[in-house]
Amino acid sequence: MNHFIIYQLIFLCLLEISFCQKYLWPTKDGKIISSNFGEPRPRRFHAGIDIISSEKNINHEIFAVESGYIEKIKISSNGYGKVIYQRLIDGNIVVYAHLSMFNNLLNQIANIEQEQNNSYEIEKFFQKDEFLVKKGDLIGYMGETGGAYGPHLHFELRDSINKPINPLLNGFGINDVHKPIPYEIALTPLNKNTIINGHNLTQIFNLKRQNIGTYEFPDTIHVFNKFGISLKSIDKINGFSWKYNITGISLSVDNVELFKIEYDKYDFKNNHLEEITIDNTLRRLNDGDFHKLFLIDKNLKTNFIKNDSDGILNLTEGYHNVLIKVFDHKNNLSTIKGTFYVAPPILTNVEILEKKDNSVFFQITPKGNPFPIKDFVCYVFNKKGFPEKKLEKISLKKINKGLIIEFNEKDIHGKILQFIGINKFGAISEPYNFPYNLKYDDYLRSNFELNISHLEKTVIFEISSNSFLPHETEIKVKKNHITRLPHKQLRPGVFHTSPLKISELNNIKSLTFNILSTPNRELIFTFQPSISTISKTNISNDKNCILNINENTFYDTTAFWISKVINNSTIKNGRQISDIYQLNPFNIPLKDSASVKIKLKDFESNNKKGIYYFDKKEGWTYLNSKYNHEQKMFQASLFSLESVVILEDTIKPNIKEIFPGNNGIYKSSDVKEIKLEITDELSGIYDKNQLDISLNSKNIYFDYHPIKKTIKHDLRNELNPGKHEIIISAKDNVGNISTKKINFSIKSL
Repeated sequence: MNHFIIYQLIFLCLLEISFCQKYLWPTKDGKIISSNFGEPRPRRFHAGIDIISSEKNINHEIFAVESGYIEKIKISSNGYGKVIYQRLIDGNIVVYAHLSMFNNLLNQIANIEQEQNNSYEIEKFFQKDEFLVKKGDLIGYMGETGGAYGPHLHFELRDSINKPINPLLNGFGINDVHKPIPYEIALTPLNKNTIINGHNLTQIFNLKRQNIGTYEFPDTIHVFNKFGISLKSIDKINGFSWKYNITGISLSVDNVELFKIEYDKYDFKNNHLEEITIDNTLRRLNDGDFHKLFLIDKNLKTNFIKNDSDGILNLTEGYHNVLIKVFDHKNNLSTIKGTFYVAPPILTNVEILEKKDNSVFFQITPKGNPFPIKDFVCYVFNKKGFPEKKLEKISLKKINKGLIIEFNEKDIHGKILQFIGINKFGAISEPYNFPYNLKYDDYLRSNFELNISHLEKTVIFEISSNSFLPHETEIKVKKNHITRLPHKQLRPGVFHTSPLKISELNNIKSLTFNILSTPNRELIFTFQPSISTISKTNISNDKNCILNINENTFYDTTAFWISKVINNSTIKNGRQISDIYQLNPFNIPLKDSASVKIKLKDFESNNKKGIYYFDKKEGWTYLNSKYNHEQKMFQASLFSLESVVILEDTIKPNIKEIFPGNNGIYKSSDVKEIKLEITDELSGIYDKNQLDISLNSKNIYFDYHPIKKTIKHDLRNELNPGKHEIIISAKDNVGNISTKKINFSIKSL
């Protein structure tokens, strides 16, 4: 390569670097952000950073970060609200969203477009170099238009082909010396034979902080067979109270890097993959956002994953060292160290040796395992099966392969003791439940529940009761024949089956749980799951609810079913028309929508009714429902499996906080806008097309803010002296209509 070419390449690199380094921060109010790039949001990643003002209010000036030209402006009542798209001289694209206003010239253009189209919502494209801007030019003002929760500038940096890139890694860095803060790791079984500290289910471990930026596992973790690691971690930035997304994580085992995530750039078409990069089960159980450090399907790989490995661990027997690195946009680094001990699961046996004075002596030994028990943990449960405390020993004596433990009898009388043995390698046994002076006298009257845990690749049946149950139990499933399922007593009133492959659930018609003690008790649970590769429909036992899926609904082969909710959340608004149904599995993310149908009772009309799902924050929330007269069923689509019900809403929307007020008298200069608030108790108002406003018998366009529930119309010209009339009409999602007429006057000068 000749020197001229080398000099050219060096020049181009320096030019690119100079562009990155010379970007202007878009505000003059300091570098304050409330959220950063790549944060997990429902069904999407956050494509930029949210910049706020020190006063946390609107109308702060927004400046062009670099010279270039405006490609597009857009105004909408949701989404980005008022937004500017600018092409920079280096080819990148910048997005300035949720603006309260554009600059004067852009405002004039937008006003003309709105007047010509008689619409608040417009989209105006510009030819290349038609609307030039220089670095530092005023282009707009910070706001909260569209789907914004509070005043801020949503700021995006995109590459030349419109793919979001992390602004904090590309010329918009913020001074930061804070290291990321990891809180917990989760280990997820990925095989029916996987054991994690004696359990088949996902286990969460708190991390121990050693120093700033240095963390450790709480202890050696005993694992066996395939599993994956997830991490819950946040980042902090100097002087700010917000919690931010980390920039990257790497996972190494025995000094070999197996998985790496870096939130640097991605493609919008991969937005839906957000829900498989976060442990959805833990999120839905309110355990927080855990970043998965493994990939179930390499075909579902996002741009954030920087290696070819899937991160799934299936380690050889013995000890393995783990190192997890967490870093932010300034490469502030936190490390997590730990040890896995890989070995087959261990079992223990517990028996009473003797009673002496006020003490009881127990012997705990390994069962079918050559390695001695060196330590133990014992928890006390009451006769209803609820944990009370960790039991403290009086004395401990080591014997050949086990331990002799002394307890105070008054601490254990009428209780259930749960022993967990630990061998010299740190391996943890399955729990052993031992009743002391406790009779099985409640299980005949006890209530029992069947719960299903849907894991990444398997399903576990759980039978739970509010009383202590004997060890002698049997779980069977009925298909074309009867099959007994291996199971264990996880807690005094809880039994778990061994994990089943998804395919093993095919053709199941019912599950039977037998207590084999005298007297015997038999419980039959009707459970008929469908397999996504075999069936596209599941019907509830009462035939009144149908769950339909398509070939793209799930990311992987999945069992799905419907269960009836007995102890439901109180329905405060509206009248309940149907039973409440839980669509399952609730914890599995959907790639595409599912469809649910619920039958209407024969004597009920379809008027003012629809399907609602339960949202933890919003309560019962309306789904866009269609009614099939022939089937007498409502149908709706949804992107997560929820609790659903038919409700009737007969309450009209409430129109309030109106300006100008009824019978008001004003100066023309005082009435520069029309504004009001519209609320609805149940079904809500999703679309601005459900609203109409006329001024003096002429329909006017307006901005409807879907979060604040406000309506605003800017008057371009002063109103003439005399009487004026505003008529407002609002229709909620099931057709309830409110109308309000406002008469006011403008004084003559």
